[in-house]
Amino acid sequence: MADRAAQARSSITRLLVGYLVVVGLFAGGFALASVLLVRAADRDRAMALIDADIADTMEKVGPPGAAQGARALAIVLARSTAPGDRLYRLSIGDRVIAGLDASVRFARDGAWWASGDPPALARALPLADGTTLLIGRRLVQGELTRRLLVAGTVALLLALAIAAIVGVAAGRRLRRRVGAINAACDRVRMGDLAARAPGSAGGDEFAALAAHVNDMLERIDTLVAGLRDVSNRIAHDLRTPVARLRHNLTIASDAASLDAARHMAGEAVAETDAILQTFEALLDIAEVEAGSTSGLAPLDPGDAVRDAIDLYESVADARGVTIRARLAPAQILGERMLLIRLVANLIDNAIKFSPQGGAVDVDLHEDGDQVILAVRDRGPGIAVDERERVLGRYARGEAARNVPGHGLGLALVTAVAKRHGARIAIDDAAPGLRFTVCFPRFGS
Repeated sequence: MADRAAQARSSITRLLVGYLVVVGLFAGGFALASVLLVRAADRDRAMALIDADIADTMEKVGPPGAAQGARALAIVLARSTAPGDRLYRLSIGDRVIAGLDASVRFARDGAWWASGDPPALARALPLADGTTLLIGRRLVQGELTRRLLVAGTVALLLALAIAAIVGVAAGRRLRRRVGAINAACDRVRMGDLAARAPGSAGGDEFAALAAHVNDMLERIDTLVAGLRDVSNRIAHDLRTPVARLRHNLTIASDAASLDAARHMAGEAVAETDAILQTFEALLDIAEVEAGSTSGLAPLDPGDAVRDAIDLYESVADARGVTIRARLAPAQILGERMLLIRLVANLIDNAIKFSPQGGAVDVDLHEDGDQVILAVRDRGPGIAVDERERVLGRYARGEAARNVPGHGLGLALVTAVAKRHGARIAIDDAAPGLRFTVCFPRFGS
């Protein structure tokens, strides 16, 4: 009972009922229009025949005179007995002299006279002797109307039957497809994140709906997997720093002197800062990966590059490194703050691995349908077999083992690049390394 009630309230059922109503109205309207057209055509036919009959009769009746009435009487008597749909009556006042009897009454309809039983149309012609000659035709619309109504009723019933069969079949198919999508969503709601809606390979609206639902489920699965991965990594990678922090605090609490306690407290503070930096970096990466492209807007990435260079100018000066920028106007879809963080991480890495007196080159230009951002250092570089790995979390190259850091900077660069639809390439600069980020040019 509940399923039937739900089906009665469903949009598909209402659509089917509306479809049947429209088909019924269309078929009924077509039948009514056909009847009206047949009646109009029959009336026009009768008028044309009556006019022709009047012309022929008046030619035989002759000009006005004493003999006109007699000739009219002879014609009426001769033609009234002939089979057919022609009607004749000769009368004076209300008295019928010959032809159609007085029980068939005509009423004036403009220049014409019409009768309803039987359906007929006529014209009255006054003669010189005071008599009136009525010439008319029976209308066949009654029989035609009856036949049309029968045929229209049969056609209407057939149309409704066919529409009902087609509509029910289509409704069941649509209900199955919508039900499959709802079932997939219910499975996801119950915790099965791998569930997907079937039927996304077609080309209709329901296939597009299934594809959009699957894209949404893929996104949810990715976000949940990312959250699970971040949680697992935090639990795994912070176990050792937290253990060291606890160890330092234990030693500080048991220290024999105030200086020793202060030293261990300083170690604990440094360890706490490292933990906080790791937390912040992981949260930044998760935030970027969880974001959508809806917040991107057209901008010149050169502005973000200049801001990042300004942030690291003093750091580079302190290490004796020069930052050289060559920035050409360009347009991409981007988010300014994320681009600043991307460039800042690349410049930070380049400064860390550049020798004193070295230079970091930052280049930005358009190349066809791409916008190229390249950051080059003069450091030791990264081995070819390590280049893809260093873009992941906690990954560090062989040359970075003695350089402070938590191995999350390039992971953030990768996340920001992916958010902007960009790709990253790492190449030898001989000497040094070149990081290249290729953005889609806005409007390409």
